[in-house]
Amino acid sequence: RHFKTVYAIDFAEGMLERARERVKDCANVRFHQASFLDLHVLPEPVDVAVAVNSLVLPNPDDLEKALGEIGRCVKPGGYFLGILPAMDAVHYATMLLIDRALKAGKPIDAARKNAAHHCEHSYYDFAFGQFRFRGLEQHFWQPFVVGYRFRRSGFTLKRLKKVHLSWKQFAGGKELQEYPPPWDWFFLAKRD
Repeated sequence: RHFKTVYAIDFAEGMLERARERVKDCANVRFHQASFLDLHVLPEPVDVAVAVNSLVLPNPDDLEKALGEIGRCVKPGGYFLGILPAMDAVHYATMLLIDRALKAGKPIDAARKNAAHHCEHSYYDFAFGQFRFRGLEQHFWQPFVVGYRFRRSGFTLKRLKKVHLSWKQFAGGKELQEYPPPWDWFFLAKRD
């Protein structure tokens, strides 16, 4: 309602179908099937771009190319905002689970094994910020990476803030509800 034209882009036709259904009463939405790596389907530069948990390309070259493509499509002085999956939130949940197990009297090896199981460490490569599950590979973000990658792509990071998730989404979360829950990262960046 607040924009003359909205361009909805996804590489997956199924996601576009879901989006079409959700906004079927909005005549100003235009749908395009495309990858972040090539956004030439956009007919004009935009004032605002939004990406919610979709900047997860596992290859750093592809990630920077995608950010460059988004930057090319955003007018100078325009904004880019969205949500990024947080790798540091996995570390946080791990820490809480270890502390819980130690408090219950478990030895450190058992506490670590329990935390690794509940936080599904077998799916993560923490050194490279990667998550792998059933052939799907995604990049999870550390806060220092956000500013670094965005600067290299012509954006100035204006805001980076935690968006807390629900403990209900996490194994063992019921016992950890006394603590703030894990998070994803909200970002607001301005095109230079």
